[in-house]
Amino acid sequence: MSSRFLQRLRQQQSLDNREKNQHLYYLLNHDGQRLSLSLVVARVEPNGHIPAPQNYQLQPMHLEQPPLFLQPADIDLLRSLIQTEPDWTRASCGNLPERISQAWLQAVVATGRARAGTADNAVLCWGKPLAATCGWEIDEEGNQQLDWRPPPGVAIVDTHPPVYWHSECRQLGSLATDLDPRALAWLRRRPHLTPQQVSGFIDARGASFAEWGLPKPREIPLHSPPTTPLPELRLYRQGASDLLQLQFHYTDNSLAVTVAAAEPEDSYRRYDSEAGRVVRLRRDREAEALWQRKLETALSSCDPRAVRGDSWRFSGPAQWQTLTLKVVPELQQKGWRVTVEPGFRHYYVEAKRVRLDASFLDRDWFDLALNVEIDGEMLPLLPLLVDCARRYSQAELQNLDEGMELPLALPDGRQLLLPAARLARWLSVLVELRVNRASGPSLHLPRAQLDRLSSLDDGDLVRTPETEALCQQAQQRRTPPGLALFQLPAEFGAELRNYQNVGVAWLQQRRRLGLGGILADDMGLGKTVQTLAHLSIEHQQGRLQAPVLVVAPTSLLHNWRQEAAHFAPQLRCTLLHGPGRHRLWQQLQGQHLLLTSYALVANDIERWKRQPLSAVILDEAQTIKNSRARVSRHARELAAPYKICLTGTPMENHFGELWSLFDFMMPGFLDDESHFQRYYRKPIEHDGEQTRAEALMERIAPYILRRTKEEVAQDLPPKTEVVVRLPLSDTQRDCYETLRQQSVEQLHLRLKEKNQGEGRVLILNALMQLRQACCDPELVSAQAYRGTQSAKREHLLEMVKELVEEGRTALVFSQFTRMLEIIAADLNASGIDHLLLTGQSRQRAQLVEKFQTGAAPVFLISLKAGGTGLNLTRADTVIHYDPWWNSAAESQATDRAYRIGQDKPVFVYKLLAEDTVEEKIHALQQHKRNLLDQLYRAAESHTEQLALDNADLLSLLQ
Repeated sequence: MSSRFLQRLRQQQSLDNREKNQHLYYLLNHDGQRLSLSLVVARVEPNGHIPAPQNYQLQPMHLEQPPLFLQPADIDLLRSLIQTEPDWTRASCGNLPERISQAWLQAVVATGRARAGTADNAVLCWGKPLAATCGWEIDEEGNQQLDWRPPPGVAIVDTHPPVYWHSECRQLGSLATDLDPRALAWLRRRPHLTPQQVSGFIDARGASFAEWGLPKPREIPLHSPPTTPLPELRLYRQGASDLLQLQFHYTDNSLAVTVAAAEPEDSYRRYDSEAGRVVRLRRDREAEALWQRKLETALSSCDPRAVRGDSWRFSGPAQWQTLTLKVVPELQQKGWRVTVEPGFRHYYVEAKRVRLDASFLDRDWFDLALNVEIDGEMLPLLPLLVDCARRYSQAELQNLDEGMELPLALPDGRQLLLPAARLARWLSVLVELRVNRASGPSLHLPRAQLDRLSSLDDGDLVRTPETEALCQQAQQRRTPPGLALFQLPAEFGAELRNYQNVGVAWLQQRRRLGLGGILADDMGLGKTVQTLAHLSIEHQQGRLQAPVLVVAPTSLLHNWRQEAAHFAPQLRCTLLHGPGRHRLWQQLQGQHLLLTSYALVANDIERWKRQPLSAVILDEAQTIKNSRARVSRHARELAAPYKICLTGTPMENHFGELWSLFDFMMPGFLDDESHFQRYYRKPIEHDGEQTRAEALMERIAPYILRRTKEEVAQDLPPKTEVVVRLPLSDTQRDCYETLRQQSVEQLHLRLKEKNQGEGRVLILNALMQLRQACCDPELVSAQAYRGTQSAKREHLLEMVKELVEEGRTALVFSQFTRMLEIIAADLNASGIDHLLLTGQSRQRAQLVEKFQTGAAPVFLISLKAGGTGLNLTRADTVIHYDPWWNSAAESQATDRAYRIGQDKPVFVYKLLAEDTVEEKIHALQQHKRNLLDQLYRAAESHTEQLALDNADLLSLLQ
């Protein structure tokens, strides 16, 4: 009981203390007409800040039993207010009564708690008396009204007597005037007189006004000139409808009045301040009727619907277009005026011309803008294209009817009509406009994207002289190179085929324009010899003032040195490889060709950044396909006038790999990586957007030169591919099914507990075991499955025996080094000579030479070790013992034999275990290969994701 009492006592004491710290504040404001008041209760912090004021509604009972925040002065002020205006207490805010006295306001200010507008504003103070005059104000129709004429920023409040309100100075104060109280009463009334009333008012009140110190109104003469109506069309919006209204414009010197045709008034007064007279403008009804008939005739082609006697609406955009594009311009030529009000949506205009403006900002950047001419004014078009991109997808624009025009809203509300096909082309080139990276009148683009000018120009764009010069540079980038522009030096030791001459001409063009490029010929078509031919020309012409750097996998460095010595002995070549390379850095003067590996270029990057280079060439450039890898980052730091990528597979899994190559060759050409993924990679790979794929291919096509073996078939013998499906023996089938079922059960349990990345590892491990069981169960467990029959192993041995007996030579590829060792043991047992190349082999060049010179009819090669850099044209048979995920890797392996220099028909055999994961991998290979082929054929595909995801992998286990 006592504790509850003490708790209530403490609460009451807290409330009492809080109330003691609160005060009533008077918030005054003037809206130009009346003075308003609102009351709030709040406390003041030590810094003068007034936080969280609470509105206070005056309670009459508070005047008898006041709360602590009401001081005696407040009670007197509020009681006086209620007596003056009893109803004011209902709202406790609003306009002060007109009968409020000056003394009451002065007492409010004297509390020190009056504020102007809000509680936190400066304190209102009472200022010195202010002198103010009065006079008669004349409006546009010649009416006169008596009013105060205070200084700027000052308003007069009609208290008794009147006070002034100075908003900037936060002041109230009295007026210094000697006007008679009767004059002040007239000023409160503010009498309003028409021109006809002025004379009588002067007769009745003129003498009294003079006696009281008030000015008299002026007698203004009336003038009625003859007038002729000018027709005017008003385009405006009312509710949800756009309307056309007929109006007439009457003028006399500087005076004007515009009237709607259906208005009943016959005349209008306007005050001419310069002439000091009122002008009456009389309407000419007959002339107006004639103009209206002409308008109705002109509108007949638009299917008008009359709304009133002077307004019309139209059924749809087509009719509005006819009106604004045809009828209105014809009427304007005949002298009609046209006004378009804000909010009107159907005023259509057409572009007289579109101008392409481009200029260099500095060495690395240029500025691009499109400007459209409308009614003699040039307006920026890019902001309008941004709005178009928000409303229409690229596919929607391209699927619209040919010749269809779309409206683009101009800032003033007019609708600019442009062909949808033209908009689609511009937006496919200016991709920034679709991802909200541009909203201004121009785009700032890297110099590497200069060729976008030629893609943007549809033949109808007007160009400035500076733009013309840039467009010519851009066009050169897309112009095929001419074969007549170069001649091979006599000392070059190879005779090039026609397609190789084209490749050399293309490389020459890259150098001339200072551009990067991807020479993406199929494996075996001579990318190395084309590059050496290009460098030989550069040497002959004296342009190799600095050496050219070739970066290649370690396994290809000796091949490059041998081919350079064979085909271009005039080029001084230095191999920077191994620990002894450091002593060669001081001996590079006068060298033409420098060779190093990807790993070493990353280690030596600081030296390479200081070394002047004529060019950088990456062989097997797919090595830098991962843009975030260390070797890719350092490759981008290499500086040279131009950079070339040599690769038969510029993209193996996804479009991000293509971006990485271009970012090395031409930084900024495909924008930054996040923008590329958002605008190209995701829409193409995941959403199957064909229009984005086409736009990407159009953009990169001039920078990729690719020839397939099918295109140059006349230079190669035929190639035959055979898929051999082999049924598993019963024991091998039992082994396979046992492993498969165990894997599926374990995966379903463990995938629930693992994240996406861990789940992928589990799936890949399970699939590898199944693939090993297809090759030979001993690969899974030599102890558990020793002696288990292998269908493929038996078939391969019989196949190789037959080939050797026929005098054929074969390459046998497998991903599994252990499988190659088992096959080697089988060949030894059968007395068949063979060679073995794996990642552990140290004498690659000697092994290749042995095979090429006939040391053995069979060459066993691991897929990883022999996928690139080998010339094995002695072989006429290629056997893929087990399929690999990436068909491009298998093709590269096949191309060890099927390449320039091969003069025999080549047979390619793929051994697949029937009804197993191998058949499913093969099917997946074909699907992915088709997508890659479609990419190279200008992206005419409904492209899906190229990389294998978990869903792809899991499907192989079913």
